[in-house]
Amino acid sequence: MADTESTLPGNGTAGPFNYTFPALEAAHVKVSVDNVAKTVGVDYSLDFVQKEITFLVAPYPTAAQTIRIYRETGDAALEATFYSGAAIRATDLNNNFNQALYVAQETKNLTIQASTGNLADGSITNNLLATNAVSADKIGSNAVTTAKLADNSVTPTKLSQSYLTTADASSTYQTQAGMSSYLAQSGGTMTGNIVFSGAQAFPKIPANPQTQAYTLVANDSGKHISITTGGVTVPAGVFVSGDVISIYNDSTSSQTITEGASVTLRQAGTTNTGNRTLNQYGVATLLCVASNVFVISGVGLI
Repeated sequence: MADTESTLPGNGTAGPFNYTFPALEAAHVKVSVDNVAKTVGVDYSLDFVQKEITFLVAPYPTAAQTIRIYRETGDAALEATFYSGAAIRATDLNNNFNQALYVAQETKNLTIQASTGNLADGSITNNLLATNAVSADKIGSNAVTTAKLADNSVTPTKLSQSYLTTADASSTYQTQAGMSSYLAQSGGTMTGNIVFSGAQAFPKIPANPQTQAYTLVANDSGKHISITTGGVTVPAGVFVSGDVISIYNDSTSSQTITEGASVTLRQAGTTNTGNRTLNQYGVATLLCVASNVFVISGVGLI
């Protein structure tokens, strides 16, 4: 079973108490004591980097009480949305895939807990079940009994009638295999326009530091090469139109950006082609515009 929560006894102190599961953001980490939900900033503080919580208000949980730290991944919107024509970053794609994976893990764990009689009161909430997610053809006769669910674990306020229907149920969408076929964790093909929301922070450009002569590889697309010596070579037959690579000269000496065999390297805004020089602490960006044809521009580029 995937690690989506940590359950541990109190010890009469404020903590800190550690958890082990990964999460996309701090807002997805939740805490309850004896199945009573707690509020971050009021009842406890959260150190998202160290993966620990500390209670703020006495009396603190005792050894007779159970502290549950769990993940509840948001599913109302994608972690990252992409704009048409914008660069697609590996970090944003991984976050979207991890979001789908985490929601699937949490749903699966709730199912396992329910079937073994370990489902805590309040574990199933409205934001964990989409409309029509549970239907008659998904739950066999007597599949959920009083022996499997604690008294009042599912109440009218936690599970409205619209969540349990006999219609609009597609096994393709409601099984783990079906989810994987629609959003693969690796590989697969994504089609259509990808749009960033207005509030989306600009994606990061991962670094690939180098301390000797370096020839670009396909995996460098979307990254920045931090070079201290030896220069950078742009090879043929590696990149396709739309690939972008940034180069940063992290030194006090000039670095040469070499035009590989069969490559055309054009300096933006000029008729210049061929090798270019990037002065100390200069930054240049390569844009592949056609097969083996690149446009280069930047600060400190000659």
